[in-house]
Amino acid sequence: MLISTLQMLISTLQHLLNSQSRPFFSRWLDHWKDRNQTVKL
Repeated sequence: MLISTLQMLISTLQHLLNSQSRPFFSRWLDHWKDRNQTVKL
């Protein structure tokens, strides 16, 4: 399950970088980091 999640994340990152959607990518990354920090707490 973790591996599939990482694969999905990597493919999403590659897609965002390839499409050069920098503002969207930054917002999405911040959101993802916040969500992970919440899970850790």
